[in-house]
Amino acid sequence: LQRVELVVAPESRTDGGRYAGVAADGVSALALSISARGVRLDSISVQTPKLGSLRGPTADRSVPVDAEGHATLTYVPPADVGAEALSRPLDGETAPVWAAPVPITFEYRDRDGNPGSATALVLVSRPPVVVSYAFAADQAAWTAFAEYARNAKLDVAFAPAFVAPTATGSFEEQAEALRRTISDRVRSYSLLGIKISRVDVVAQGLAGLVARYAAEEPLDAPAPVRRLVLVATPNHGVSWLERPHPSLTSWLDQHPVAAKELAEDSEFLRHLNAGEATGTHLNPDVQYANVVGRRTELQAGGDIGLGAAEDDGLVSTASAHLNGVADFLFDGVRHSEALPLRDMAMASFTDVQAKIADLLLHGVPRVDLDDTRLELRKGGGAVEISPQVWAGDWTAVTQFPVSLRPTFGVRTGKAGYAAVGVYTSQGQWGTLGLDEDSAVIVHASSPNVLRIQLVAGRARFRRLPGTAGGDFDVVLTAGPASGPWYAARPSIRVLGRDADFVVSTGEAVTVSALDARLLVETSDASGASAARWLNEDRVLRVRSSGSSEEEALPGGGWWTKSVWREPGQPFRFPLWMLAVTLVGLGAAAIYHRQASRRASAGERPKPGEKAG
Repeated sequence: LQRVELVVAPESRTDGGRYAGVAADGVSALALSISARGVRLDSISVQTPKLGSLRGPTADRSVPVDAEGHATLTYVPPADVGAEALSRPLDGETAPVWAAPVPITFEYRDRDGNPGSATALVLVSRPPVVVSYAFAADQAAWTAFAEYARNAKLDVAFAPAFVAPTATGSFEEQAEALRRTISDRVRSYSLLGIKISRVDVVAQGLAGLVARYAAEEPLDAPAPVRRLVLVATPNHGVSWLERPHPSLTSWLDQHPVAAKELAEDSEFLRHLNAGEATGTHLNPDVQYANVVGRRTELQAGGDIGLGAAEDDGLVSTASAHLNGVADFLFDGVRHSEALPLRDMAMASFTDVQAKIADLLLHGVPRVDLDDTRLELRKGGGAVEISPQVWAGDWTAVTQFPVSLRPTFGVRTGKAGYAAVGVYTSQGQWGTLGLDEDSAVIVHASSPNVLRIQLVAGRARFRRLPGTAGGDFDVVLTAGPASGPWYAARPSIRVLGRDADFVVSTGEAVTVSALDARLLVETSDASGASAARWLNEDRVLRVRSSGSSEEEALPGGGWWTKSVWREPGQPFRFPLWMLAVTLVGLGAAAIYHRQASRRASAGERPKPGEKAG
């Protein structure tokens, strides 16, 4: 008697065993070796699995085997696995690793024509999730998220950043530590019999920069990351514009290398964000998502309305925004429990937890790159630009227009002026105008907020009516910082939504609301702040002593000169009206021509026609 059997064996592991399954990480697949004996080789077929797919069978599901009865198929898991399919718990390090049993059934006939079948079971798991956070985050909050995620059958492990001492305390060193954690997670799944290539990462705050560096550098061997969810990450660094919280400044004092790298426009951040205008700053193999928060309460101030502050108390929405990555904005949250604000801590907010879990389970597509562009469109007298905020290298401008980098400086001399236009694909939405002897620095911004530092002089910030664009966030400082960059504090902040306003420096800072009301935040020498609304057609004067006074807006000012008038919108004749007009003119011309011919031929006009 000849033995009849069909054996299906998964591929071997490097340690000598065999895999039992594969992770749905977007790249991993499991090879299945088929060996048939006593079977008609042209009779072997395979059923389509209910989860995932097979590479190798022909269109009619036949399995092509060689003369020895051998074949190899490849099982490809789905992009994502639903919780309802995850019914098999595996022994994880801290919690069960859930897997979905996927039967793969083969059918055949023996040499006598009798039917037979064989079933192989493949386990499909989700990739593990590595959660990383830095000093300002609350571990208890992320522990709560881990419980939430485990209830959704996600496997979560922690990898805090800047905890263990390192040689330099740099972001690059922390990235190496994160890579080792990721490698350990991949190895632990392999020991469970799960073939895996990539993991998911959730990273808050400074840990987000660590995770980005690990997933993007070096370009030839980045960390194997499938999905990277950034939470309140200062992707463009931190500057004194954000009024760093004392807990952050004390941490920066203890980590001088990281403090230098975290500074806005640092060499580290310029390298990390190089190619942001074209999208080459992102790893094309990684799915990115950006969870961003906005507090409702200004530091040491009162409640001023939802979304009034464009930061979470530590990280601005403009710094968090990353070109080509979808933003998921949450109002009424603070960065962490460490901040003395009444808003909900971000990681503790159930809506945020649900969104992060949803992004891990279903992913997020890459979004289109920002189409915002800045242009020095006109000027007169002495006008200079600086391509880098901190470089201090100024270049005279003699021809207009000039395209500008996302971060730049502009200044004017005596009798000079300059106008910067803010554009999207839909046209111009805003204008920044500088009077003589004025200087501004445009910092890292987002499509929703243009952050500007008024260094000296007078400037007008105008959102053009009826356009779709962002808002202006303008700050002034009482003087140059002494010591490290984070020792400075903004003395005044003005946030204009759909507004047109003017800010002037001098013995007193003057804020004039030309159109729509403004939010004005002032700070004293200790850093304590208070906020107030400034209504339309009102002027607020803030003196260096901290006292302020409000009055009616005067009838005119430097901004009313003809040089600042926006060009009128060209009149566009509607196409439908043009078509109707042309048809009417054509009909009138034909009628006139026919009437003229009849008149020249001596014909009498028909009833209803006028004589020519």
